[in-house]
Amino acid sequence: LVIVDKPLEKDFGKKMNQGIRIDGQTTKPCKIQVLGKQKFKIILTQGLNRQIRRMCQSLGYKVRFLQRVRIMDIQLGNLKLGRWRNLSPVEIENLAQKTKNFYKKWRAIGFAGSNGRRYKDICVLPITNQNKGRGHSYS
Repeated sequence: LVIVDKPLEKDFGKKMNQGIRIDGQTTKPCKIQVLGKQKFKIILTQGLNRQIRRMCQSLGYKVRFLQRVRIMDIQLGNLKLGRWRNLSPVEIENLAQKTKNFYKKWRAIGFAGSNGRRYKDICVLPITNQNKGRGHSYS
C-alpha cells in the first residue's frame, strides 16, 4: 500500500506503468492499481533503491506511507518492523527454482555450503527502517 501527500492525477497510473526516468535510467514497467484519491497498490518488476519514493517524487508526490506485503511469491503476512520469519519448504523450493541463476553466483562466492544446498539458512529479510521501502511488491 502506498499513500502520497496529494490527490493522484488521472494519468498517474499510466505514467507509473510505463516507467519513470530516475537516476539516468527508465524504470521497468510496473503494475499500478489506484485505490483512492491518494492511495495505490504497486507491483514492481525491478527493485531499485527507494524506487517507489523516487518514482513518486519525479511526478511531484511525496510518499507518506509505504507497506511491503510480499517479495516475489513470499507473503509477508503480519510481520512487524524488525521481525523476520523462516520460509516454509514450499517457499524455499519456489524461491530456489525462480532464482537458480542467482544461486550459482551465491555458491561461487561461498554463500552456500559445500554441498550447494544451504537452504535452511534462508529467511525473509527483516523489515527495518534501513530497508523499508526496498523490494518488489507493495499493496
